[in-house]
Amino acid sequence: MRSLSSKLLVVAAVAFAAVPALVAGCATSDAPADDSTDDTGAVTVKKDAGKTSTKKKSDAATVASTDDTGTEDSGSTTPTDSGIKDSGAIKDSSTTPKDSGVFPAEGTACTTAGEQLQKPCGMCGFSKTYCGMTAGNLVWQSYGFCDQPVDAECVAGTIDTGPCGNCGTASRVCQSDCHYQLGSCAEPSGACPPGLRTFNVGLSCPVGPVSGRETVCDNACKWGLPGDCTTRATSLTLPTTAGATVNNEFTLTPLTQQIDALYFADCPADVYSGFPVSYAFVKVTNPSAKVATVSLWTKQALTGPALTTLLFVYNRATPPVTDADRIACTSSSSSCVASPCDPSGDWGGLVGSEAVKIPAGGTIQVYVEPENDTDTGTFQLYGRVDALN
Repeated sequence: MRSLSSKLLVVAAVAFAAVPALVAGCATSDAPADDSTDDTGAVTVKKDAGKTSTKKKSDAATVASTDDTGTEDSGSTTPTDSGIKDSGAIKDSSTTPKDSGVFPAEGTACTTAGEQLQKPCGMCGFSKTYCGMTAGNLVWQSYGFCDQPVDAECVAGTIDTGPCGNCGTASRVCQSDCHYQLGSCAEPSGACPPGLRTFNVGLSCPVGPVSGRETVCDNACKWGLPGDCTTRATSLTLPTTAGATVNNEFTLTPLTQQIDALYFADCPADVYSGFPVSYAFVKVTNPSAKVATVSLWTKQALTGPALTTLLFVYNRATPPVTDADRIACTSSSSSCVASPCDPSGDWGGLVGSEAVKIPAGGTIQVYVEPENDTDTGTFQLYGRVDALN
């Protein structure tokens, strides 16, 4: 079995060998680091879809020095945040009260006009006050609001349990950066992802060979009862609420019903004549009265094979038939590692900034094919309504 990418390189190598005069006149370049040659001389390329993600940490809070009028002052009274004691108090200067475990109340006397003090509060936040004049006396002013990082999740040091996985729970500890660290997830036995649909061919259905019953996982992560006898889905109707997701299980054509592959994951695409693959067309409909911005991605079906898929989108209601129509895609993908795609990157998807737009009441066609010419079977297609405008 050979992947589509490796076949393309072999074809390119044959074409290159056909022009020896041209090759002789060119300088020899080093072979790409990712290429490898087997004993037969065939060249294969390993596809690298990995991406690195980083978690942004909130910066430490900073304090600007102000006098009693609120005007910024860059002078020597700027807080240094160097006086950290066991209580977590952050002092601005040596004139801050000696007992750092007790913060002065509003209206209590202070000695240095403009001196500032901040005390911890909430989720990695700080509440600030300053020494200013009130009724002719220097006193600590009222503490301001609790300024917390926008991405803070919890109060540092707290321990509790939280949801995880498929209706599971996990212990979690709030770290010093006010983000949770989850323990291992304990899911109920037999739990399934809510909303997941699977199709069981021939389940108590007298008409063959493609009829079966659909089963849906409910919000309690339990499989519902099988539905009526029907044929496998060929379309997906999107929700009418922004943020909602729908999915269904679809199937690629059998190996006896293949067409020439599309490749290069760009639009317009190219047809690779002589490299047949199985495929599926899925009609995706936006029933709302607004333009829908939709993320689309494929994943492994419950009982389906592990595949590497390519995904192409067409702004039309019916599947393209001719090669001229098939290459006229509007969006395409051969890999997706961004959430909620499978992190392996093997399953094609168009999410986030690559999401597609579907007009109000409009329909698109999504074409899915495997990278390998010997692959077929079922897969999941998900559609999430990111926005309705």
